[in-house]
Amino acid sequence: MAEHRQNIAKLQQLKEAMLTMLDGLREGDWFNILRFSHAVLRFRRAPVRVNPEVIQKAKQFVTEMEADGSTDIHSALMEGIDQLGVGEALNIIFFLSDGIPNVGVTDSKQIRDNVLAAQPRNFSIHALGFGDNADMLFLKKLASENRGVATKIYTDIDAALQMKQFYDSIDAPLLTDVSVKYPETEVLSASLTRSRFPTYQNGSELMIAGKLSQSASGKLEAVVAGTSADGPVSFHLVGETEDNNTVKAHYIERIWAYQSVQDTLKKKDVTEDKEEWNQLQQLALNMSIKYNFVIPGLTAMVVVEADNKEELINDSNSLQDRSYQADASASKNSKLHGRRHSVDSDPHFIVKMMGAEKAICFTIDGSAGDVMQLVSDKQNGIYVNGYIISVPQQKHQKKARTYFGSIAIAVGGYQMQFTPHGIKTNSGMQLRWKKHSGLSLSNLHMTIGYNRNATISIGDGVRFLVLKHRRVKHQASYMGFYILQGQGLSNTTHGVLGQLYHRTVNVNIRSKKNVNVQLGTKALMTTSGRKVKVKARIRRDDHLKKKVPCWEVRNDGKGLLDGVLQDYKRPCLLCFG
Repeated sequence: MAEHRQNIAKLQQLKEAMLTMLDGLREGDWFNILRFSHAVLRFRRAPVRVNPEVIQKAKQFVTEMEADGSTDIHSALMEGIDQLGVGEALNIIFFLSDGIPNVGVTDSKQIRDNVLAAQPRNFSIHALGFGDNADMLFLKKLASENRGVATKIYTDIDAALQMKQFYDSIDAPLLTDVSVKYPETEVLSASLTRSRFPTYQNGSELMIAGKLSQSASGKLEAVVAGTSADGPVSFHLVGETEDNNTVKAHYIERIWAYQSVQDTLKKKDVTEDKEEWNQLQQLALNMSIKYNFVIPGLTAMVVVEADNKEELINDSNSLQDRSYQADASASKNSKLHGRRHSVDSDPHFIVKMMGAEKAICFTIDGSAGDVMQLVSDKQNGIYVNGYIISVPQQKHQKKARTYFGSIAIAVGGYQMQFTPHGIKTNSGMQLRWKKHSGLSLSNLHMTIGYNRNATISIGDGVRFLVLKHRRVKHQASYMGFYILQGQGLSNTTHGVLGQLYHRTVNVNIRSKKNVNVQLGTKALMTTSGRKVKVKARIRRDDHLKKKVPCWEVRNDGKGLLDGVLQDYKRPCLLCFG
């Protein structure tokens, strides 16, 4: 009975994911849907062009899907490949599966070999696995061999949200078959991390790390080649290498090492040779130990309860453990810091800026699906993005309320994604809000408190707080983000919140004493050479759990923020830089 309920839940998630994909299609695209169980059932005999009527019928085709326990993966992939090449758009197969092959060709290696033999070079296969029964190792190998990406859709997290984030990350690439080459006289080719990529997306970045040769001239040249919608293109880039800086050199070396470990593990995942598998495993392990990286399934970290009694994480495959004492009072002690910047609730921004006794507050009226760049510190490699969601409009409201449904934080090459359902990292680690736990990586430390908060410390001068909220009244789970400490952020930090940390303001009112200003009092604020009208208001600080007085800036923070709101929108939650 329990297994039956799980199968129903997985099927419902798969339907939600497919409906999200259909909503993402644009006029001019061509598509088809192939349902497979013991046989393959087509939505249409051949791919059709997108129009509203076709999309509506496709959604009906999806909602009528039923599971019968059979999985003929091989026939579905072969049929999908036969239908590639129709239309002018980029040809992609999205392969969604919740199980393992049990009909027709069932050997996963044979399936992959047949796909490679049949599939033209300029097509991609992206694979999505639903639930715990999906063969993710097979899906990773299938995607890796066919210029695609594999991802797991978790059963206890909103499938539509996961699907949209994944779809946004691979939708409409600017370039495909991207390669980056450096002169061998300047760069040690053997030291390079991955330098070939299936796609380059708008707003994304391609990270390559390597070692300069001893004969390097000081100028770094690179040739970037790929295929655009108009055909093959290439770019010749020239940059200057910086003088040796011990701090930067150490930081860059760690990025190189982390990328090298990730590349090695990807090679290990797709190899069929046991000896090579062991060599790659050992290589990744040695480098992880040398640089103190916590890699799930490779090295481990012991997370200890505040009373030192319970170990929460212990990888049985690890050869080296790192202990980390969770700081249960981190969130509480953070209230002692006077200058904080935050975004929470609908979404309300509250910032305590130099030069003003009261906080400055403003609201951003984004739309569901928007991704806002909250912090962008390129000098230190620290980025924070927020994904906006909406809830159904109530009768007494003029419009639907919006909140941040997800927060993503990147520190160098390490990424963390915070949702109401949990925390996951790009290294594969999964953490839950109900567990008082954390992680420790060189200069990055995170603790999860009992009251659904995560404190992220970066070096000695940066500390963030992410809060999880559940409002029964509005039926919305959402996230809050706070900068508890920002002295370590560079002066060139940007983003909606980041740009304000080192900023000074001057609030000019008739009364010289603005501490007891009455609600509604108007004033003129000066910042960065701009004059902005403000009004005394009260806003709730969800972290301090009390209302605080502030000077409100209207119209999405116009005048306070540099540029316009559109400047801070990102194409996807994990699009940093």
